[in-house]
Amino acid sequence: MQRTAADIASYVFYSTDFADGAQTLTVEYSGAVLQGSIVVYTCTGVWTSNPFRGAATTSNFSNNGLSVSIDVPSASGDLLFDAVAVGSLNAGLSPTIGAGQTSLYNLNVGTDNLDQSGSTEPGVGGNVTMSWSTVSTEAWASVGGR
Repeated sequence: MQRTAADIASYVFYSTDFADGAQTLTVEYSGAVLQGSIVVYTCTGVWTSNPFRGAATTSNFSNNGLSVSIDVPSASGDLLFDAVAVGSLNAGLSPTIGAGQTSLYNLNVGTDNLDQSGSTEPGVGGNVTMSWSTVSTEAWASVGGR
């Protein structure tokens, strides 16, 4: 989970309790939300006794960065993921994915309020840097895991 400012956040929740083949996800906001989205991943072949073994978070709320970067702990055979929330990119602009990553989503809602992006990358021994670049300096929050 990552949240260090009131207006930009990126969270990850997971469940391995799918014995009946179905799961309900409910999100309740504690206050007014200008913009948000929910992204759901379905993974097969997951080590259900220990599916989420490492995580990293990072953020920049001072609007002085052109890139979003997070070092995700990994091991060979892991599938790493990141989830990024970028604030105030101009309408029609989305972050650009870093090398070696596979895009899962890159949501641009057509306004300049918030864009959200996510990707995967194969794990190796040690940390893997997952990144996105922006065309202007923006505030952002990201979370990554394996």
